[in-house]
Amino acid sequence: MIKIAIIGAGGRGTGFSKIIGDNPHLATVVAVAEPRDAYRKAIQEKHGIPEANCVF
Repeated sequence: MIKIAIIGAGGRGTGFSKIIGDNPHLATVVAVAEPRDAYRKAIQEKHGIPEANCVF
C-alpha cells in the first residue's frame, strides 16, 4: 500500500485527497501539512489521520 502525505490542502491537495478517498485501494493518506485549520482538519477527518501526523 502506498502511503501519501498531503503537503498543502488547497485546491490541488484537496483534489488528491478526494481521488485517494474515492479509490482507497490505491493509497492511504497518512499525514497532512497545512497552515489553515479548517482545510487541515477537513482532510484529517476524511482520512482518519492522527493529530501527531497533522502539521501547520
